[in-house]
Amino acid sequence: MGCDFMPNGRGALVTVLTVCVIWESISVAEEPKPQSVEERLSAVEKELAELKAKQGEAKESDPYGFVFFWKDGVRGQSADKRFEFSVGGRIQADAAFFKTDNDIENTFTADPVDDAFDLRRLRLYAKARLYEDVVFNAEYEFQSGTVTMVDVFVGLRNLPWQGVLQIGHFHEPFGLEELTSDNFIVFVERSTTTAINPVRNTGIRYTGLCADERVTWSAGFFRTTDDQGDDQGDHEYSFTTRVTGCPYFQENKEKGTQRVVHGGAAYSFRNLDGDVVRYRFKPEVNTAPNFIDTGNLTTENINLVSFESTVVMDSLLLQGEWNQSSVQRQSADNPDFHAWYVFATYFLTRESHPYERKTATFGRVRPRRNFSLKERTPGAWEVSARVSSLDAHSKGVNGGELDDVTLGLTWHLNPNSRIFWNWVHGHLEGVGSFQAIVARFSIDI
Repeated sequence: MGCDFMPNGRGALVTVLTVCVIWESISVAEEPKPQSVEERLSAVEKELAELKAKQGEAKESDPYGFVFFWKDGVRGQSADKRFEFSVGGRIQADAAFFKTDNDIENTFTADPVDDAFDLRRLRLYAKARLYEDVVFNAEYEFQSGTVTMVDVFVGLRNLPWQGVLQIGHFHEPFGLEELTSDNFIVFVERSTTTAINPVRNTGIRYTGLCADERVTWSAGFFRTTDDQGDDQGDHEYSFTTRVTGCPYFQENKEKGTQRVVHGGAAYSFRNLDGDVVRYRFKPEVNTAPNFIDTGNLTTENINLVSFESTVVMDSLLLQGEWNQSSVQRQSADNPDFHAWYVFATYFLTRESHPYERKTATFGRVRPRRNFSLKERTPGAWEVSARVSSLDAHSKGVNGGELDDVTLGLTWHLNPNSRIFWNWVHGHLEGVGSFQAIVARFSIDI
């Protein structure tokens, strides 16, 4: 009995199908499965993380590479944060319209009280921090075809008591309103106290903090100089100091508001050694003539004192100062001149004037919603009122007595741009009264 292998048609078909099934299984196993959306996103996130890690490694290998960014202006910072710099400036353009009594017009015929347009300030600056502890500042003003120094100094930071040492040309530490930048003051112009306040001179100053930044103190030794920082006398020098306290400070970062109680005092001894001093003042309108003028007073020395206080209650700010200048004259009576102001301001849009504890001054207002036509947002709106006075009539010196009332409306378009409207009513004792409407557009970076 034998057995023959004779493949028929059915056996061949089965063999071919078996081979096809095995080949298809191998092919399917080799093809990747399609990814879901979640899997794709996860892969992209992984790639981004790897790129950031590589960038971090590059920064560590190149610590002096700079990153440029915007923070109220153009800023630059090294990767290791040891170097910083910024450049910028400010423009303030004014328009003033007057209505005066005949007696005022007749008194100031040589320098009439006329309507005027004025480029109040045009400044450029450059600031830098080098190797964490060294600071540099150079700010210049361009006006009437001349260039003058504003704040030009070098300094050291991170000294004891969070101290900062400055050497150069800058503000003497005297007066809350005077030390608050004109980018951040409430009204178009500072008050009558500026007639007495020392402003900028060349010297050295140390500023420190203590008590959890609730107490500040600053003291400096200065020479009386001109706007170029040049010395004008052999024996003219001054010692000026300011001390402030902030017993109550509360900040709501979510709402962007503060509650503050602040007080302070300043003193300055100024040696003139027989040189002259002259107090002059425009009535809180820069294009007006000097309504107050003591003339030249031959002087041995001057003692200046100032007291300041302010209260912030969310959108409401109350502030006031009182100053006195006691002039020690040669072979004549010693006059005392006084100036003071009080004001109140309120944000209709619920912002606050931010109190800066490290400087005991006020900083930049940030609207809750910047002005935008596209988004129909209003910016920040502020109403304010101020009463101020200056008495330069004392002991035979008839420099005049001026009382001012100012009402203001300020529109903060964004943190860097403001439009002011101020109405000023003034009375010059024994002469007459005037009114002025002043508008300003201000921008700074």
